[in-house]
Amino acid sequence: MIHYVTMSTSTRSSEVPVGLLLMASLLHVRRWIGEVLLRMGWRPGDVMVLAALRHGPVHQRQLGTTLGLDPSQVVTVLENLEQRGLVSRRPDPAHRRRRLVVLSSRGRTQLASVIKALAAVDDRLLIGLDRDQRAELRALLSHVADTAGAVVTPVTDRRHRGARKRRSALAVALPQRAKVVGR
Repeated sequence: MIHYVTMSTSTRSSEVPVGLLLMASLLHVRRWIGEVLLRMGWRPGDVMVLAALRHGPVHQRQLGTTLGLDPSQVVTVLENLEQRGLVSRRPDPAHRRRRLVVLSSRGRTQLASVIKALAAVDDRLLIGLDRDQRAELRALLSHVADTAGAVVTPVTDRRHRGARKRRSALAVALPQRAKVVGR
């Protein structure tokens, strides 16, 4: 007989570290998202890159650093996405050695369909929470993700590095969390 360990409501929530609760949830969410993406013919890394690009061009190296990918993995993912017409890479005019990655209109359309399909994962995960509770959880998790460094800063103004930076969400299951910073 297999016994599953869970962080259920029978365990006093104040006794369980938040990180463990998130990790326990992540195990299920990751599998559910994987199932949805597999049915659609997507790989999680592809979707994460598209989501990171949806608010503007990002330097190729920054994508890898933020997503925790080795540079060779980034190249492989980007080559696949480029061949499918979902992204393009071009030299950054302000920094000749850097490459900017840009989401194409086709990539934006494909990402929107993936995000729509992933709404079912949200519904499954958040069953039992009302609309206000879901909004509060989304806001809190967005804050946690931001402070944990899970953001990509698109290149929006090449004249002044750091000017008009926008932070974009990487969690495709939480598409509304992106916010403009520094305006």
